[in-house]
Amino acid sequence: MKILVIITGDNPGGIERFVSTFLRELDRRGLSHAIAITRTHGGYYADYYKETSTVYYEGNQRRFLMRISFLHKVITKQRPTIVFNLSYWQGLEGALANRFRAKYFVSYRSARKGSKTYSRLKSNLMSLLGSKYLAVSNSVKENMINTHKLPSSKIWVTGNGIELSNYKNSLTRKVPKNGQITILNIANLTPVKNHSVILEVAKLARDKGLNWKFLIFGDGPQREVLERLVCDYELYDYVDLPGFVDSSTGLYDEGNIFLIPSLVEGMSQVTMESLASGLPVVGSNVSGINDLIEHTYNGLLVDDPKDYHGFFRALSLIIESDEIYLRYAQNAAKSSLQFDIQNCIENHLNVFSK
Repeated sequence: MKILVIITGDNPGGIERFVSTFLRELDRRGLSHAIAITRTHGGYYADYYKETSTVYYEGNQRRFLMRISFLHKVITKQRPTIVFNLSYWQGLEGALANRFRAKYFVSYRSARKGSKTYSRLKSNLMSLLGSKYLAVSNSVKENMINTHKLPSSKIWVTGNGIELSNYKNSLTRKVPKNGQITILNIANLTPVKNHSVILEVAKLARDKGLNWKFLIFGDGPQREVLERLVCDYELYDYVDLPGFVDSSTGLYDEGNIFLIPSLVEGMSQVTMESLASGLPVVGSNVSGINDLIEHTYNGLLVDDPKDYHGFFRALSLIIESDEIYLRYAQNAAKSSLQFDIQNCIENHLNVFSK
């Protein structure tokens, strides 16, 4: 088995941790692999993976023909038996794989919207090419069937996972004492992550004189919007936007609670990491988050992602009760044991072998 991974480097996030672990595991098993990187931030990705795999990167290929030409050269040189596509574009890449008699697998890591006409055309093309699909959760699989009209028989749920060994101290989380409470968020700064709600919550905390600090790690197109809101709301002492970090593993030690108000998720990597770190989580009651958070067990869910009063109440409930905080923190660490990335990788390799 020789595997070529295709990724799009638009906004570095949880995906690079999954791919990096996946490549290391292929290496450990003696399986040949390479990675092809397209579009923005590719230079960052190229450096990130260069010690893990054979890396192909030729700059920011925004134009379709440039991308296809680049991938044609890579596949011609590598001659993979498996092409594993984690990028946004999946149609004619499959035609390239098909030409070289490679099995073609497409990973859907979040629920995606799209026009019915485009989804149907892409589905028909990929079905003709014999494409197979991987979903990180059952809710993503349902989206693939209902929105993109993909056949259920060609979709496998492979799950998502994390390296639990990175969070070995997760059961030692302590109840926050008097002093500042740090509320953590790690995500690409895009509209779907709904960061403006976090700023509304911070505004409520400030108005009530609470000693809460909001740390929002990540980068993306919404950065200027959020910075302007921090300025308009005068939240300088309440909100920090430190930017993108290479590894989030150590960041969870800086927080007391994790807040994720996303409008939609696939199977949230940072929520799994937060749970493994023993952080209670307050999140939107949407697919990809409610797959991981059991309400009143390891955190709290808010039905309406726009309800910043609801998020404020949920955070207050956990922060103001030592008993609730400790119970949720301990249950968070326990519930994370099911997210072992080795199980996820095994699922992928089993599907590749079919």
